[in-house]
Amino acid sequence: MSYPAKASKKFDYGSLITGTLKLVLKHRFLWFFGILAGGGTSLGGWSCNYQGDFGDESFETDASFDYIEDWVDAHIKLLIALAIAAVVLSLLLWLWSIFCKGATVATVKDIIEEKPVNFRTAWSHGRQNFFRLLLFYLFLLLILLGVAFIAVALIVFLVFTAITLFSVTTIPGAAWLLIIPLIVVAFIGLMAVSILFQIIIILAMRAVVIDEKRPAAALKGAWRMMEFNFGRTLLIFLLSVALSFAGNIIIAFALIIPIIPTAIAWIAAVATGMHPALIIIASILSLLALACFTVALAAVNTYFAAYWTVTYIRLKEQELLPA
Repeated sequence: MSYPAKASKKFDYGSLITGTLKLVLKHRFLWFFGILAGGGTSLGGWSCNYQGDFGDESFETDASFDYIEDWVDAHIKLLIALAIAAVVLSLLLWLWSIFCKGATVATVKDIIEEKPVNFRTAWSHGRQNFFRLLLFYLFLLLILLGVAFIAVALIVFLVFTAITLFSVTTIPGAAWLLIIPLIVVAFIGLMAVSILFQIIIILAMRAVVIDEKRPAAALKGAWRMMEFNFGRTLLIFLLSVALSFAGNIIIAFALIIPIIPTAIAWIAAVATGMHPALIIIASILSLLALACFTVALAAVNTYFAAYWTVTYIRLKEQELLPA
């Protein structure tokens, strides 16, 4: 069975969405790799705000800072070790995500080509594509560092120019009516460029895996593919944004539903003086909530990894079709 139907000059967005869903639901072993291979979903964070009367608490505040400073001095080696461990863990997770991307993208390609797939073949694809993708992301990192350097230099220049201008002259109120819209237009332009750059990276990564291209050739090919299918790729991206909201809802429900009985169990355990039986029940429910969240996140991320892989393959096939 093909996921989705064969390419034609008319792009079928419906089959892209539903066909990818069928693919992901049928080949659930991909979820193991897809949890770190996907994207397109994000969960909101949290913020806190504290207000109080600080008028007579300066001494207590100073004492608290002294206590924190003494504690940091006494545990500086532990803090350094934890920081190093966090960096190492982040690096390992990043390398594992590269492995998972290669495994997922190449396996989805095999599924579309109706080749036999399983966990072992996916693992093999991850190993085969690891160093190609690592080189691609390192190359991309160098580009981003160069762009960031240019952007920072430009911002510093503009800030210095503005300070100099304000110090020697007073800008009339009417001029702000022109400056503010220019700032808004510049912000919108920056957002548009970032979206286009994100699409290019998504397509280029699949060119590295599927077509075994080198980083520069993959980025160039992704740019040409997006240019040739600009309207389609933009609509596909907007659809992925809309689908990501649905994915966030799925993840939120997968987390909230088991959290309710888990919270009740922990409240009951605290109310009864941490009864061992209730602690065991609450712990089991906590693990169940974590498992539900992990499975939902894996399924959603795998969907988006497959979604863009199918997109790349179909756009590539359409370029080869006769006019």
